[in-house]
Amino acid sequence: MAKNIAKLALVVSLIFGMNLPVLACVGARPLAMGGAFIAVSDDANAVYWNPAGLTRMPQESMYTYMETVAGRINYQWFFSGVERYGKVVFGISGINSHNPRVLVDFEGKEYGSLADDTWYQLSLAIPVSELLSFGANLKFYDSKLYVPGVGILPGRGTGLDLAVLLQVSDNVRVGLLSQDLFGTDLNYTGGLRLPYKNNVRPGVAWDVTEDTTIAVDIYDLTGAADLSAGVEKRFANGALRGGYYHDTWTVGFGLQAGKAYSFDYCYIYDSHIISLSWTF
Repeated sequence: MAKNIAKLALVVSLIFGMNLPVLACVGARPLAMGGAFIAVSDDANAVYWNPAGLTRMPQESMYTYMETVAGRINYQWFFSGVERYGKVVFGISGINSHNPRVLVDFEGKEYGSLADDTWYQLSLAIPVSELLSFGANLKFYDSKLYVPGVGILPGRGTGLDLAVLLQVSDNVRVGLLSQDLFGTDLNYTGGLRLPYKNNVRPGVAWDVTEDTTIAVDIYDLTGAADLSAGVEKRFANGALRGGYYHDTWTVGFGLQAGKAYSFDYCYIYDSHIISLSWTF
């Protein structure tokens, strides 16, 4: 077994190198906008998209839960809780995803595998001024890699995100998220290593009117540079959303129940995603 793991460790390193992507994203509202949320980030979803945006959250506290109820998107669930203490905002969140892997040994034999990845984040957002905020995530990865013929390999890793959000004018914001700032290695039993590379994600948001926002993001600026774009039209008790996420169209809506509760839905990649949020 140790010999097999050693083979897999080296080959996985050669195949994936530092190009192992962070697949898909989270939150029914952000994904319905095509995943263009870096400069929007004004609710509890910001813990993933841009923690600096937590300072824009109008409530003292906010909680959200997301689940993929049907479809093939790899992210299964996401939760976050955010609390404001004075001007500083703290958050805690968890994310789960099922990521397929194909491993190849030196004899050319392929090993189909599945990684069950869960990670937890501690978030912090600090406003430097009324126009500028900084944010950070400290992330703790817990992974299980299922490899036929080898077994279940547990893995661990720790990562760091840094983010910034700037109000350029009354209706324009720009944001930047540097995900896994120094790169993050998931280290498995037996020496197997799967790396996440640094992912630089800039974005811009334009409030065309008081109830309409258009946003554009770039995913992995120094690599694949995939484009995301979206729009949100808000109403008294809800919102309509649509966008373009990398290579597919997205659509969704939101419903507000009073000031405390909201429901969001997104359709993306033949998947149905729902989010429930509540505020205090």
